[in-house]
Amino acid sequence: MNREKMIKKIASFHKGYVNSILKKREEDKEKYKSSLIDSLFYIFSFSFFRGRNDKLSKKFKERAINAINELNKDHSIEELIMNKKKKFVKKANSLISKKDYKLVFKRLKEEEVNNKYDRLMVVSLIDFYRTIDENIVNYMILKIRNGELSNLSDELEKVLYIGDKISSLILRDTVIIYDLKKYLKPDDYIYLQPIDTWVFQVAKEIGMINEEKIKKCHPEQIVKKCQEFSIDPIEFNQGAWYIGANPLNIIDKLTFY
Repeated sequence: MNREKMIKKIASFHKGYVNSILKKREEDKEKYKSSLIDSLFYIFSFSFFRGRNDKLSKKFKERAINAINELNKDHSIEELIMNKKKKFVKKANSLISKKDYKLVFKRLKEEEVNNKYDRLMVVSLIDFYRTIDENIVNYMILKIRNGELSNLSDELEKVLYIGDKISSLILRDTVIIYDLKKYLKPDDYIYLQPIDTWVFQVAKEIGMINEEKIKKCHPEQIVKKCQEFSIDPIEFNQGAWYIGANPLNIIDKLTFY
């Protein structure tokens, strides 16, 4: 099978990703737009899945959600997120007050969100909300519609412990969930190409990239190859991930040679 057919074959598995991973998010997409706290949990569904196994990531995500819900019983989350303070956390150049910073940190620790970087990420996300002064899902949709994807990517990457991979993951799936492909320019796709171990291994196996280490792999390489054959880079990325995550389920369907 030539490379074009291999890439198309992999991209065809994006449906498996959409039907399994995105299904719940698509069902709740209007809730994310209308509820500030649910939009925060939408980001959690991506941001906690970094550098560790999914089971552990899910556990800490659920604990963080519990912490925010408990916090909401005594303090309005909307007020906490949107009410800017005069006192700043100087070390973080932050809009969140020291009092609120400690309040969120304390509740997260009580719910056994034991990883310090997870707690910092949550606080940094709250600070980002205060910066944009609105629901983050609506903010992302508007920025994408206005052709500001590059700028949006830079903004998300400034949230502590989000990074380029998680930022790309959030933006890629947001584009699909809210049907925003029609607003994309060809150059935008590099910001929608999260490269994890599975995507890297699949792309390397079929000769799309030559690097030996994932850190040296650039999204432009994969996007360029996909566009060369008029294949949607998002579909390839989702398909490659799905193949890597479910090899035993689809190995019989995936014949390259």
